[in-house]
Amino acid sequence: MASTIRQASEATLWSQRMLRYLEEAGLVVPLRTPGGHRQYAPRHIERLARLRELLDEHGLAISDLAFELRMRTDPHLARAVDDWFGPLHRSAAPPEAGLYRRLATDEQPYPRGVAVSLNLTPDSAGAVTDFKVADLSLAGFGRKEITLAEHEMPGLMALRREFGPSRPLAGKKIAGSLHMTVQTAVLIETLVALGADVRWVSCNIFSTQDHAAAAVVVGPNGTVEDPQGVAVYAWKGETLPEYWWCTEQMLTWPDGSGPDSIVDDGGDATLLIHMGTEFEATGAVPSTDENDSEEYGVILDLLRRSVAEQPGKYTRIGQGVIGVTEETTTGVHRLYEFEKNGTLLFPAINVNDSVTKSKFDNKYGCRHSLIDGINRGTDVMIAGKLAVVCGYGDVGKGCVESLRGQGARVVVTEVDPICALQAAMDGLEVVQLDDVVARADIFVTATGNK
Repeated sequence: MASTIRQASEATLWSQRMLRYLEEAGLVVPLRTPGGHRQYAPRHIERLARLRELLDEHGLAISDLAFELRMRTDPHLARAVDDWFGPLHRSAAPPEAGLYRRLATDEQPYPRGVAVSLNLTPDSAGAVTDFKVADLSLAGFGRKEITLAEHEMPGLMALRREFGPSRPLAGKKIAGSLHMTVQTAVLIETLVALGADVRWVSCNIFSTQDHAAAAVVVGPNGTVEDPQGVAVYAWKGETLPEYWWCTEQMLTWPDGSGPDSIVDDGGDATLLIHMGTEFEATGAVPSTDENDSEEYGVILDLLRRSVAEQPGKYTRIGQGVIGVTEETTTGVHRLYEFEKNGTLLFPAINVNDSVTKSKFDNKYGCRHSLIDGINRGTDVMIAGKLAVVCGYGDVGKGCVESLRGQGARVVVTEVDPICALQAAMDGLEVVQLDDVVARADIFVTATGNK
């Protein structure tokens, strides 16, 4: 729970005057309410307590730490001092490096994307100052599909009609990391209709529908020659470096500022801000070792470049974020890890566990999309195939119905005894993966990344 400056002063025995001085020095910077009042989160209170211990134990003055902070955030000053003393090598990994290493590799590694030949620089056209998509000429096709999707999404369209005239999101900057599909395009354009300034990326290297991305950049009132839409950085088949570069661009407005709020799916945007903030505070981006995943190395390379070129960037972004909504289990797990460690930088809304998501999208959405994805990706007949669904939660149940409807022979693996019993009562054979891995044709993982 956040504390006022008076409460923080009473809890830490720092005077309110000293708390303001520490904020001006950049050592402990509290959050701010929309009205400008200071709010000290538990991590700020802990940091203030540790600061007093540090000063007492080592005989330091606040000015000593303030200068060290300048050294870590001003590369020109650091270089000048290093030249005078001789090179200083700060290579120690910060305390949270192990946590980030694990969180960045919780998901199974992505298969390598089909490389798109790109110089990683934004495009610019019309009223859209920056974007990067596969092909703007696909916008016409994308607009037709968006028009169809609008008829299937009456809730968002009702929001446009009711709140479009008053534009309640005017002046708010929203960054989104969510599958860049036709349906997402309807969400993006609804946020714009309500007044928001929006930037978007896909949360998966393969899920972007290129015609949808092009249509959002062009916008409903623009043309391919004169785009009037939204800054989108997404294309199907991104490599990992391209994916994380896109995420960085999505979080960075042309004036260098960051978003007010984030729509996240999988937690990658949130993870990048937290890692950047932590490494900027310690002045060190850890080196990778042979056991690290390729993706973790890509993230560190990006942050190493950012810390050198734009010191304090992610710290400022994190301080400016009002909150994040998280769409999926993987991202929610990451958020709980941050909260457990006292390092969560801003409030988070767990959309994943809301009833309308977990009981509807997870089951019925997967029932619809699983077969569509398999058919688009393989065009192989499913009837008669042996399909293994790993996990029988809401997602697993929808996947089983989808495969059964196509005539597949479906078996289930499940570690939760209640879900396993549900599968058995639904007429399914519950097996161990080792017993079927050599003979099954289709494998679907629906375990929630546990």
